Amino acid sequence: MPRASIIITTRNRPDLLPRAVQSAQASGRDVEIVVVDDASSDQTADVCKGLSGINYVRVEHNQGAAEARKIGLVASRGEYLSFLDDDDTRLANSLEAQIEALEGDSRAGLIYGRAIWGDQEGMPGSRSYPSECPSGDVFWKLLTRNFIPCGSTVFRRSCLARVGRRGDSRPGLDDWDLWIRIAEIYPVLS
Repeated sequence: MPRASIIITTRNRPDLLPRAVQSAQASGRDVEIVVVDDASSDQTADVCKGLSGINYVRVEHNQGAAEARKIGLVASRGEYLSFLDDDDTRLANSLEAQIEALEGDSRAGLIYGRAIWGDQEGMPGSRSYPSECPSGDVFWKLLTRNFIPCGSTVFRRSCLARVGRRGDSRPGLDDWDLWIRIAEIYPVLS
């Protein structure tokens, strides 16, 4: 069983996918990369055949990012889980550092960090968000707004057994819904 799984959902963006996969592979050791192709109608399948070290899952009918992430969760095997959009990248060794922090606090269910805005070539810029990264009991703060960047999170698979995989499937709300359900039960690290 891999230590961690990074789930990358994609649809009709084969030019962006290799960079996301490479960054996921460089983010930690013993990482399973699950690429969920959400019914692409272009060269995405061919690009994925050329990428080594990925678990490729193709969905025949467009499900949307939220459902594609759920499919990726089912296909993944890691003890720690993370999502990465196909147009995003992870910093080298970032997953490793976050897992070490989670392992240092057995009560915590999720860890997140700041997201750095980058340019079209993936070079980091000077802007990041959120400006503050609250930790601990963040449930009530999360109810007012989603301050957790999806691609910066790592959470324990064991959390899903308590909070469930099913949640809001509306675009832009699925990750927020999951963070709220995790934060209701577990402390959050940043």
